[in-house]
Amino acid sequence: VTPMQMVRAYAGLATGILPNIRAVHSIDGRELVSEGRRLPIDEHNLRIVHGAMDAVANHPDDKLWRKALAEEKLGARFICKTGSADYDDDGIVPKYDDAENFLGYEKGVRKHTWVVGWLPAENPKLVVAAFVHDTSTTSTHSSAYLMSQFLTRPEIQAYLEEVK
Repeated sequence: VTPMQMVRAYAGLATGILPNIRAVHSIDGRELVSEGRRLPIDEHNLRIVHGAMDAVANHPDDKLWRKALAEEKLGARFICKTGSADYDDDGIVPKYDDAENFLGYEKGVRKHTWVVGWLPAENPKLVVAAFVHDTSTTSTHSSAYLMSQFLTRPEIQAYLEEVK
């Protein structure tokens, strides 16, 4: 799938309505109507999915990547899912010792990683995807940090303040 398809699917999960994709918001100053169709998913089941996805970024443990996506860091509660897909199990990856000193390269697994989600959790205004192509780490050590860097940019923070 493409990042746009993932964002569309997550917008549907966030709101219960699968939106049609549009490239522009308005033409000649006339706003285009945003259309979509209700997903055939019971509200109870959507709440279960939301709860599970909420735990990805907001579980109260001390994992660093979770802190990178936590409400305290972003200024809004982020609901997301991470994912990693191995595509080359005979690739070249960096090698580190226990102290995180770079030792060179070795054979290992290459992967693509994702984080897709929305915020604010309770009133979704922004659905985003971070995709890292060709890495040797999982999404929790690559795209999660990329997503955190994006969501903490001043422009994004200003937008989130505006839509609160």
